[in-house]
Amino acid sequence: MKKRFLAVLTTLVTTILLFTAPVHASEGDVQMEEVNKNTLQARNENPGFFTMTADLLLARPLLLATTAVGTVIFIVSSPFSALGGNINQAADKLVLEPAKATFVRCLGCSYNESPNL
Repeated sequence: MKKRFLAVLTTLVTTILLFTAPVHASEGDVQMEEVNKNTLQARNENPGFFTMTADLLLARPLLLATTAVGTVIFIVSSPFSALGGNINQAADKLVLEPAKATFVRCLGCSYNESPNL
């Protein structure tokens, strides 16, 4: 049972890694932030040593666990989401957003909280 769970978890993580490509900034510490579906806004971040270390040791493992749990919840709830017509929204919120925060976000960078998002 434990081997099966680990196999499923490894498959899910591998699938997420394959579908989320890393985003590289064109210049040093400037990152592109999606403001809405059509535009990108540049933000200048230069995280320090402790911020990057905390992100690597604390935030990324927690975000990885969140991605795995969100994926399981999405799989279980997908028939109901499909019936309700919001399967894309469920996939975005439960799987893609945590995966992007885990694998795509630069080390030590944070998201700018904006009411426009």
